[in-house]
Amino acid sequence: MNLGEILDRTVQIYRERFWAFLIVSAVPAFVVQGVGLADAYGFHLYSSAVSDNHWAPGIFMTRVVFAIGYYHFASFFGFLLFPVILKLVSGVNFGEEVRIRGAWHFFGARWLSYLWLAVLKLVAGLVIIEVLTVLLFACTMAALESLGAQRLLESEPSLIIAGLWFAAGFAVFLWVGSSLSLAFPSAAFEDLKAFRSLRRSWTLTRGSRLRIALTWIALSVVSWMLSGSFLWLLRLAVFSAVHSTHARWIGYILYPILRQTSNTALSALIGPIYPIALTLFYYDQRIRKEGYDIERMMDSAGMTTGLEQGALGALLPSLGAKGNRGSFDSAEKRLAQDDSDLAGPETEDATA
Repeated sequence: MNLGEILDRTVQIYRERFWAFLIVSAVPAFVVQGVGLADAYGFHLYSSAVSDNHWAPGIFMTRVVFAIGYYHFASFFGFLLFPVILKLVSGVNFGEEVRIRGAWHFFGARWLSYLWLAVLKLVAGLVIIEVLTVLLFACTMAALESLGAQRLLESEPSLIIAGLWFAAGFAVFLWVGSSLSLAFPSAAFEDLKAFRSLRRSWTLTRGSRLRIALTWIALSVVSWMLSGSFLWLLRLAVFSAVHSTHARWIGYILYPILRQTSNTALSALIGPIYPIALTLFYYDQRIRKEGYDIERMMDSAGMTTGLEQGALGALLPSLGAKGNRGSFDSAEKRLAQDDSDLAGPETEDATA
C-alpha cells in the first residue's frame, strides 16, 4: 500500500471501532490532564517559572521546556498503551472479533516487557537526542566565547544558533523515531523482548522511514491546528463572558479547567490514529519484505502443518524477498508436487 492507501485504511478502521479506540486513548489523556491540573492548582511550577522570568526569550524557552516535558509524559503513557490499540487494529484488519477486555488482557500478559520497551523508546528517541542537542549548543556557545565572537553571543544571534541546533535535533528525532516506530508492533505480534523489538523495527522500517515520518508530521500538524483553533475560540468565549459579566473568576478558575479538558478531549480523539497507521505500516512492511500475506493465506488454508510446514520454511524466504503475491500459486503447486513425490513409492508398492 502507498501512503494514501494506508491513511485511508486508517480512517476506515478508526471509524469502525471508534468508541473502543476512544476509551483506550482516554486513559493516558486523563493521566496527563491530572498532572496539568495538579500543577495549575497545587504545585504552580509553570506559573512560577513564567512569572519569575522577565526576559521575553526566556519566557518562550520556559514554555518550550514545559511543553517538551508534557510531551515526554504523554508519549510515555501513549507508548505503554500501544499494544491495546494494536490488538484492536489487528482484529479489524483480519476480520477477527476482538473486544476491549481481550485487548487489555493482551496488554496485561506482557505489561512489564511493554513498560521496559516504553522506557527504552523514550530514552532512545527523545532524551538522548535532546541531551546531545543541548550539549552541542552549549559547546558552540563556549567555542564562540573562546574565539572572542561577542556579537554572536547576544540574544538574537544566540536564538538563531539555538534554532539551528533545534532544527538539526528535530531532523534526527524524526529519523530515529521513524526507525524505531515499529518496535511495539514487533514486540506485540512477534513476542519479542524490548531490545530485539528495537532491532527488529530498525530493520523492518528500511525503505519506509520517510513515509512514517511524513505520517507523524501530518497528524501533528492536524492536531496542532485543531487544538489552536479550539483554544482560540475558547479564549474568545471566556473573554466575552468576563467582559459582559465582570466575573474574573471565569478567567482565573474556569478557563484553566476548560483548557485542560479540551486538550484531553482532543488527545483522546486524535491519539489512536497514529498507532493505527503504524500497525498498517507494520503489516505492509512484512508483506513487502517477507511475504506475510502468503504466510497468512497458507495458514488459513491449513497448509502449515505436519510435513508441509518444513517445505513451507524453505519456500517463504524466497517468496518474501520478492514480495510477489502471485507466487502463492507456484508455492502451492510445489507443495502438491512434494506430496505426490512422497506418496509415489507407497502407490507403487500397493500396485505391485
